[in-house]
Amino acid sequence: MTKQVLDGYKREGKKLIPPLMLLPNLVETSFRDSKIPELIWISGLFSALDAKDAVNLMVEFIIECDKVIYPDIIKPLAFLSNFQALTELQKQKIKEHSGCNKYTSIISRYLDYQNYLFDNYPLAFIFSKQEDVSRSDAINRLMKDVVNLLDRNSFHAMKVQTAALASMMATGKLVMRMDVGRPDLNKIYTDPESSEGRLAASFVRASLNAGASIHISEEIGNKWVESFWIASYGFEGCI
Repeated sequence: MTKQVLDGYKREGKKLIPPLMLLPNLVETSFRDSKIPELIWISGLFSALDAKDAVNLMVEFIIECDKVIYPDIIKPLAFLSNFQALTELQKQKIKEHSGCNKYTSIISRYLDYQNYLFDNYPLAFIFSKQEDVSRSDAINRLMKDVVNLLDRNSFHAMKVQTAALASMMATGKLVMRMDVGRPDLNKIYTDPESSEGRLAASFVRASLNAGASIHISEEIGNKWVESFWIASYGFEGCI
């Protein structure tokens, strides 16, 4: 029998609950509070590049990092604080690996303002030097990255979340069960207002919520999130 798109969904009144939201021990977290600091680097790439280039750059970089660190098991590098959780040896391998170097120079060019603003920026190790950056311009660009993510359902935020999920699937950090129907994620970029695009967006949000606490090195992640918001609060008076 042909599987239907909504197979596995649970209905609560008029609301459909995706299969991934039915996993045991699922804990929903505040996207604004905890995920914006983790995804801010991807937001910066999408602000600077078109969607296709941003996705390719971010996903390919993470794939190469995963390759060079193998067989060490690491948490998904889509979440920024997981770079901070790497050992010095792992960071050195990334810096010296030619596959990673194809992307680090480009990423550091587009995210120099984020590195400039945070003393503990998790990707600081890929920057060969700190470029001259206008502080006011850097703050304005960071605030744009934050504002673009405030509404988790916005087009920009959905592109960022989809890229994060794509990188997790590409590196085997998130494996979908065969009986969970997966919508066409490309629809989020090409036809976000269609029924297929909305279904895909719901799927992405549910997937990132599911197991959120195990995708991040909790202690290090909490420190990065806290320091990010403390620093960002101080930036607001400098604009």
